[in-house]
Amino acid sequence: MRKFPAKRTISPPTKSAVHGLQVFASLAFFVVILLAKSNGNESVSRWAIPAFVGMWALDAAWTSWTWSGAARWTWTGAFALVFSGDFLINLTPWGKFSAVSFALAHSLFIGQYLLVRPFRIRQIAWLLPVAAASVAYLAWTLPLIPQQSIAITLCAYLVVLSVMLWRAICTALEGGLRSRGAWILPGATLFYVVDLMVCRGAAEGSTHWVIRTWICYPAALVCLGISAWHRASVARRTGERR
Repeated sequence: MRKFPAKRTISPPTKSAVHGLQVFASLAFFVVILLAKSNGNESVSRWAIPAFVGMWALDAAWTSWTWSGAARWTWTGAFALVFSGDFLINLTPWGKFSAVSFALAHSLFIGQYLLVRPFRIRQIAWLLPVAAASVAYLAWTLPLIPQQSIAITLCAYLVVLSVMLWRAICTALEGGLRSRGAWILPGATLFYVVDLMVCRGAAEGSTHWVIRTWICYPAALVCLGISAWHRASVARRTGERR
């Protein structure tokens, strides 16, 4: 891998302080959003959610700025699409199109994880438990969906979601679970669970899953963000464009 001079625009102690403030802000957003959702206060949550997700989208762009082109744009693009999905849901009348944004986001996450850990035949074994969980979920949820077109859309979305989680597992396990980069694993797993809950809630036509979703979703973004911080710190120490 080509070597580049290490660049430090912000000293490590300062960066740690910034990261600490960002995690604290995420906790504050989490409390505000959860309380708003619990009390049905959409006038607060509809602004707090895009603000929270937008903060992490900006962090993704900043953190990945020194990465190689493909890695930078897949990571930044994925978070930008996640933000656009939440923006559509909360601040526009076109929330139904958010599924496209999230599906494209997961596709970019897949590309990102493949760049970090390319495909190996042995990794197929790690796909099996994800596939089993997804098939079980479909067997549980599809009977609630009478429209064939929506059922096919759910199956296609779940394929993308499952591949995303599989590639995250491969990235985390081959990178070493003791590494802070392993935060990818809980982040991707929580994202997978969140989307399953959202789809289940839509199929049931209920709000039963909303609170559970908002317990998991902020944690998913925070974990993914922390995994990128670790990757950026490794790149600075080694002088490599990751």
